[in-house]
Amino acid sequence: MKLSTQAKIAQRVTELLYPAIVTGKNYIFSSHHGRVERFVVSVGRYVLYRKPSGFGQCPLATFQRLYEQYGVEEKQ
Repeated sequence: MKLSTQAKIAQRVTELLYPAIVTGKNYIFSSHHGRVERFVVSVGRYVLYRKPSGFGQCPLATFQRLYEQYGVEEKQ
């Protein structure tokens, strides 16, 4: 198997292990600016989210990766 094929398979497996993104949930990330909140409006190939300055969108895999790395769980 080619090394590039192995890398693509490994990347896809990693993406499948990322947490699921749910419409209507408020996701909190830690950043050098403090806590950043994003309310998810819709999920498809892209995640549409609300932020203080309006709406934004990014690919689903990117949002999942960022939440996996920088997401903050709220204690209830």
